Amino acid sequence: MFRSRSPIEVLLVDDDPTILSSLNRFLRSRGFQVLTASNGVEALRIIHEVGPPLVVTDYQMPEMDGLELCRRIRTSETVGLTYVIFLTENADSEDVARGFEAGADDYVSKPFDHRELLARIKAAERIIRLEAFYCEHSRHLHLANAEVAVINGRLHRLTKELRQDRDRALCGQEAAERASAVKGDFLATVSHEIRSVMTGILGFAEVLREEGDLSRAPKERIDAVDTIIRNSQLLLQIINDLLDLSKIEAGKFEIERIRCSPFQIVEDVRTLLSKRAVDKGVTLNVEYERSIPETIESDPTRLRQILINLVSNAIKFTEAGSVRVVVRLLADGAPAPKIQFDVIDTGIGITEQQVAKLFQPFVQADCSTARKFGGTGLGLAISQRFAGQLGGDVTVESTPGEGSLFRVTVTTGPLDGVKRLDDPTTDTIAHRETPAATKGDADRLDGRILLAEDGPDNQRLIAHILRKAGAIVTVATNGKLALEAALAARDEGNAFDVILMDMQMPVMDGYEATSLLRRKGYTGPIIALTANAMVSDREKCIQAGCDDYATKPINRTKLIGTILAHLSPADHAPNEPQAAERLAPVSLQEEPRAGG
Repeated sequence: MFRSRSPIEVLLVDDDPTILSSLNRFLRSRGFQVLTASNGVEALRIIHEVGPPLVVTDYQMPEMDGLELCRRIRTSETVGLTYVIFLTENADSEDVARGFEAGADDYVSKPFDHRELLARIKAAERIIRLEAFYCEHSRHLHLANAEVAVINGRLHRLTKELRQDRDRALCGQEAAERASAVKGDFLATVSHEIRSVMTGILGFAEVLREEGDLSRAPKERIDAVDTIIRNSQLLLQIINDLLDLSKIEAGKFEIERIRCSPFQIVEDVRTLLSKRAVDKGVTLNVEYERSIPETIESDPTRLRQILINLVSNAIKFTEAGSVRVVVRLLADGAPAPKIQFDVIDTGIGITEQQVAKLFQPFVQADCSTARKFGGTGLGLAISQRFAGQLGGDVTVESTPGEGSLFRVTVTTGPLDGVKRLDDPTTDTIAHRETPAATKGDADRLDGRILLAEDGPDNQRLIAHILRKAGAIVTVATNGKLALEAALAARDEGNAFDVILMDMQMPVMDGYEATSLLRRKGYTGPIIALTANAMVSDREKCIQAGCDDYATKPINRTKLIGTILAHLSPADHAPNEPQAAERLAPVSLQEEPRAGG
């Protein structure tokens, strides 16, 4: 194919040597490259060998005339694009028509004018160059289309692979979410069942420890009871930690933000752990630097849990010396002020390598630590995650053999208008949680209480606690019986003063029983009893129609305080029932069902 801007090759075909020589000289003088042939056979050979883009041929020649030559050019599969001009002495319409039918592109009549022939050759040259241009670009376009097809194929494969990867990732994510949900449900179920059992173990152990003439009991028996209580509380803490960690990892852990007193939280921690420190011969001190806000906006339960973990660890790992809790306010007046709690001990300390893995779940400083001091390695991991959700962090600085400093930082929420205290004491604490819970067992429960609880051991324990506090107790073993008893008592004009409703029971659970009571117009106080201890569980109970919430294992002081908060003043001084009536439990049970 002709591509160059140099003069094109022209093949002259004529059996007249004079004309052939004249045209050869003329075209060469005009810059054309010229090839010559004296007949059609010779011309066809040159065309196949050289492939000139322009042929100027005589019409009539021996052996193979111009018409046949043109036909051969047009029908050949090996001859490329070729422009053909006829030279003819017979310029009548019949000869011209036969020439065009044979495949000619143009013609010139003999005798011809050289200028006319030159003009037609130049016109042909422009056409040839234009066709060559389009052919070349068509070739490039074809190659480009081929490359685009290859790229599209690759893109299609990549898209397919990406879709497969995405589908695998989605399947993996769904599987992980299902596994997380199964794990969470499993831990929640296990937690519920263990907490329910722990209600009986801890409750009756405390009954053994607190009631009767302990002076006559062998010391070994008292120590055994104390061991049961201590290990039960440890097991309960492990279960709580596992449940907390599961909820955190699943992104389902709820943090509440309410106004609370940092002094009360720190005092609770000090009061709870001071005996443990004394037993080890370790001093436990609290210090406040500068002015501290009287209240902050945080989650008091989780903040208290963080500090209990850190102070408890500090006491555990300190054989002699002291544990100090230092409280300070950071960035007072800033848009996001924070409060900081330093827990400083003079204990064994830890290395930098141990610090690096300290906040991983189920990890302790080293194996010897677990052997010597015990523990699951969950407390610090949970504490750091809690602090993060409270807008801060837990960090550590430590020197082996000298001690450690664990630093907790949480946001305070807005402090505009909040009083600052320079020398806080327990008398200046502005907010105390569950005030009724501080009244103790000395408060009498003068009233009738319906206890809906399916566990026989928990029935005996809770009924014992309530009757000892002065209440008349009726026990229903499932939600259906509790519903019927509550409505019957109300309709008889002798409604129960309080209903304690276990939320997990056979036949009808506490959620359904409470909802039905409310729909039937029951307005008396209903307190949920549940081994589920999450904020969402409390909300679920409240939405079902409960007025309050108590968790298992039962804390008798808190339970009695919660009940007192819902008793009307008139319920505190009714006519004194007979002792036999007060001590004898009333139990509502259904007949056992086959297979149940």
